[in-house]
Amino acid sequence: REVTRSSSDMAVEMLSFDNPVFAAYAFYAAILIVKMIFVQLWTGVQRNKHSEPAYSEDVSLYKVGKDWKMPSKENENVERVRRNLLNDLENIPTFLILSLIYILTGPTPSIAFWHFRIFTVGRIAHTISYLMALQPLRSIAFAVGFASYISVTAQIILRALSV
Repeated sequence: REVTRSSSDMAVEMLSFDNPVFAAYAFYAAILIVKMIFVQLWTGVQRNKHSEPAYSEDVSLYKVGKDWKMPSKENENVERVRRNLLNDLENIPTFLILSLIYILTGPTPSIAFWHFRIFTVGRIAHTISYLMALQPLRSIAFAVGFASYISVTAQIILRALSV
């Protein structure tokens, strides 16, 4: 008697660390999340360094020994880091969700690894160039990561159309 596996069993198998594509996804997802945490913390460092609180009620909390201003969006250092985080929030979570769907398409491991690597390296280079105000490197880094984003999306669409 032949035992057939259900689709849900296969999906669970694909989303386990026994699947090298999922293991690679988890690794690169963790790197991207750590990178975002760094940018979040760096935002606080820049706010503290430049006495730029996020909210007016923060002025009284942190006023010890400093001349804190009321919140503004005029400090380029603080705004640069904050905008970098917003850009991450626009791109990284969507890529991570799409990549989970991509894993379920059963991609060739080496191709999937390159998608994850390229996106991750692109986002790290984007952050470095954003924080250091390096153009055109920032745009190039964004485009590199975005190309991987588009490729993963195209693979999902092509797989869905082939069913």
